[in-house]
Amino acid sequence: MLERRARGLMREVLRGDILKKTATGGLFECTDPVTDKARLDAGELGITGPMFGSKMRAPGPDTPSGALEAEILARAEIDLPTLQGLGHTLEGTRRPLQIAPLAVDMEAVHDDFGPGVSLSFELPSGSYATALLRELQRPA
Repeated sequence: MLERRARGLMREVLRGDILKKTATGGLFECTDPVTDKARLDAGELGITGPMFGSKMRAPGPDTPSGALEAEILARAEIDLPTLQGLGHTLEGTRRPLQIAPLAVDMEAVHDDFGPGVSLSFELPSGSYATALLRELQRPA
């Protein structure tokens, strides 16, 4: 996610991206970025990011998305045979790059610590509240 954001690719669909259908949760590899970008913008699809492991569904190696994920692995000095060798120890998966928090509530508070903000929200399973809070604190 961080690399895609740094490159301005959070809402751009690359050939080879593993996309997730919003309605069914089904995964597929993008072969037509123009069509899939329109579907992303319409809320029909989401881009997934890798949690690398032996059984993770990976983009085709000769695609822009595959090249990006290979670059990230290379930077971490990890190769595919090493991942494959981990078997059930580290199976890997894919997760949505972006999620929408639910039941969001925010209110100004003043307590013994002084003025502040109380924020509550719900996230889908597998999401991290710390990641959302980090995003909320990023400069615009």
